[in-house]
Amino acid sequence: MAINKKIAVVVRQFPPFNTETYSVSDIKALENMGFEVTIFSPRDAATANPQDIISDHGLNAKIITLLPSRKATPPDRTEKEHLLDTDNSASLLEAVECYHERPQILRILVEDNPEYKPLEQAVEFLENHGLLDKSLCLFKHDMDSLEEKPYRKKERPTKFLQSLQLAHYMCTHDIHVAYANSFATSATLAQYATTIAGTGYVFGAQGHTNDIALLSESEVLAKLDATSFLTLSSPSALEILQRKSPECKTPVDIVYRPVDLKAFQGDITRVTRKTTSPQHPFKIVCCGRMIEKKGQWYLLEAIAKLPPHLNLEVILFGDGPLREQLEAYAKELHIESKVHFRGHTMREEMGIEIRDSDLLVVPSIIPKNGNGEGFPTVIPEAGTTQIPVLATDTAAAGVLTHNVNAYIVPQHNSQLLAQAIESLIENPIQREELGRNIKTFVDSTFEPSQCRQIVRERIEQAMKAAESARSAAVEESTSRLGIKYLIAKEQSGNRYRF
Repeated sequence: MAINKKIAVVVRQFPPFNTETYSVSDIKALENMGFEVTIFSPRDAATANPQDIISDHGLNAKIITLLPSRKATPPDRTEKEHLLDTDNSASLLEAVECYHERPQILRILVEDNPEYKPLEQAVEFLENHGLLDKSLCLFKHDMDSLEEKPYRKKERPTKFLQSLQLAHYMCTHDIHVAYANSFATSATLAQYATTIAGTGYVFGAQGHTNDIALLSESEVLAKLDATSFLTLSSPSALEILQRKSPECKTPVDIVYRPVDLKAFQGDITRVTRKTTSPQHPFKIVCCGRMIEKKGQWYLLEAIAKLPPHLNLEVILFGDGPLREQLEAYAKELHIESKVHFRGHTMREEMGIEIRDSDLLVVPSIIPKNGNGEGFPTVIPEAGTTQIPVLATDTAAAGVLTHNVNAYIVPQHNSQLLAQAIESLIENPIQREELGRNIKTFVDSTFEPSQCRQIVRERIEQAMKAAESARSAAVEESTSRLGIKYLIAKEQSGNRYRF
């Protein structure tokens, strides 16, 4: 019997800001494996129409936005005056909770806010199939478990309402497997939806370092108990998971996200030199959004600590909320003549600079809120050009090895970062060896088909498990019907068996 290849891909947002290429490559890989993809996003797109992006990249996936989180029109009807406040999630949640007795309340809200029609359809479907009470009990139990986490508790009603729509769509479109692209928001939606839908509906998830770090032990355990499989993006993510769930029984694999190994392909123009001069400065490149966890502050401080006789050129690619502060900090450190902020730049231009640069510095940190990042994409993409990599231990994420395929220093330490830069400037042979090794490592580790094979196997195993569970449920249901029929016949004096 052929496997149902339909899959619901649950994302946090599609496309997420500044990672459109990454998101599209994920969907393209799934389609190339033969899966029929429907994307579910709980947030509005940050850029253009997401369906246009899908079409522009030649994909077939359908994109559905679940209940955008925004304020509803203030109540103007008597029936709505009892609602909690003007927050759409609170109003809609109360309407769902009392739907069995007063379905007109939800209808009134939908009349004023037609975009919520899919929610009304989902609630009506779940009520008609005896699943709405189960959904509300699940939600109440979840809220009770979040008493000590006010932030999570505040956002959970919206996720619950979105999951009702996801469950409805999966039930009515013959989709039995959900695949969450994060172990936090996306996995919560997938877990809710598949639990509501019931037997024969399962989900798997991707996990990243910051996802798992931000979840409590109880949240990690609950998700692991519910998920069919989990793929992690780095060894550091696995290390955190094992600390929070040392007896994890869920299948867990480390699967490096494939990258475009041709992203910066072209003629390599860098010339390895031991000495620097005004005509031939040592060129350092740093790529990434200008946000706290990218750690550009430490690179600027490191540059300021280097001996003044070194001729340096530092190029920072990327934009973000901290750009003005970083530019001001470069002036404060009196290194503005050496540091060039290029902002958001086309990949072709980035490739030219990377192929001409002497060193890629990735100074990522884990900020105080714990929201760090996984293994940065720029390392394997740039590594194909044989550029030596200097990274913090946070950026290396347990993937790279010090003095083998990268030079690794502790995070939050501009002094050691400066010493590492000076050491690499003075050791061109070491730079060349690191450059060769990073390319060899990337070519053997991040080849797309190799990265995706495990994901394909896990999804297909989940699909088979879902099919088996449904078949078993049908057999059990048929058996129960047979017993009831037999009892009825015996009670009427008919001894006929079937």
